[in-house]
Amino acid sequence: MTLWTLHEQLRSLPRHERLFAASLEMGRKVFLAQKINGSMCNGTSGSVGWSANRIDYVDGWRAIAVILVVLGHLTQHKWIRLPFSGDRYAEIGVLIFFFISGYVVSRSALVELATRGRFSIVGFYTRRIFRIVPPLLFYLTAVLVLGFYNLVSFKWTEALYAGAYLCNINVFDCRWYVAHTWSLAFEEHFYLFFAVLFGVSQLKLPQRIASFAIIGGILLLPFWAPIQFVGRTGFVTIYALFLAGYLAARHEPRLLTFLSSIAGPLFALSLFLTVAIPLIPPDQSYQIGKFLKFVYIASIPSMILASGLSIDGLLGNPVLAFLGRASYSIYLWQQLVVGPSIEFLSPAGQMLLACILLGGCLILFVVIERRLIGVGRRLSGRLRT
Repeated sequence: MTLWTLHEQLRSLPRHERLFAASLEMGRKVFLAQKINGSMCNGTSGSVGWSANRIDYVDGWRAIAVILVVLGHLTQHKWIRLPFSGDRYAEIGVLIFFFISGYVVSRSALVELATRGRFSIVGFYTRRIFRIVPPLLFYLTAVLVLGFYNLVSFKWTEALYAGAYLCNINVFDCRWYVAHTWSLAFEEHFYLFFAVLFGVSQLKLPQRIASFAIIGGILLLPFWAPIQFVGRTGFVTIYALFLAGYLAARHEPRLLTFLSSIAGPLFALSLFLTVAIPLIPPDQSYQIGKFLKFVYIASIPSMILASGLSIDGLLGNPVLAFLGRASYSIYLWQQLVVGPSIEFLSPAGQMLLACILLGGCLILFVVIERRLIGVGRRLSGRLRT
């Protein structure tokens, strides 16, 4: 297919189908070109062809999500008083991350299937390990050092639980400085299931049965022993958002075409529902509060997808998108500056420390994290050949 033919075909598509169609075709062309040249990696950016197409407005939502988490945690301090619970908005930020993870990971896997005809479990896990594990280990090491010098209250067992992604199970003692890794644990458990589900055709029947039995048991542990602020309804909500992300990626062209005519009103309604639920006083919503989380299963995906068709220029601006790409480091390290160890500082001192840490996270992302992501992509490309 020539570039002109591709251009003409894309022009005949509805506007909102072009992005996905172009990403599939470009992934196919890059794959073929790299295969001819004997290289599976992009020589200029170090990224694999089918993962090069980022969605800037999704990165913008990552930035909003981590901002909600930080602001929600800051409201626990005595000098910040709000008429509603900030923790409930922090929860929305984490739920946004869950949908985005399901959507982006599924989209990448579907493009890989379209361009290669198969999904590499080894390649998937390689990219995930280099993306997630090193920043977490760096953070845990730093907190261990602070705990050793009695600057924070931290036990080595907590680092072990967090590093093993067990803090979403109400059996392990994960206090403040690793309490936020409960969300990472859910994501890692989802990745375990996702990779096997996508790569199941490459496994023999006994391997399929054993894999689903083991991973299914791991997935259900947080349901049978839920942490208090998640609960069983939270467990269902989280995996429903992962599933919604997959379905949005699987049916992206048709879904975006359908949403394009109602994007503005749908975004406004979804945003209203998402923002309004935490405003309900806890005493009034106690009986139905745990079921109100189910509204997020529809409102958060609708809000994010509709925003890409209505205010994508605002969400995709370079500053917000860059913050979104660095959101993982920010999410990890914010726990140090919103916790009990800095209560002795004045509000101005706490905000200054938060700004310093934010700058450190951005530097960490550029200098270390982004390079490790590139290493993971290049290595996964070699393992697939």
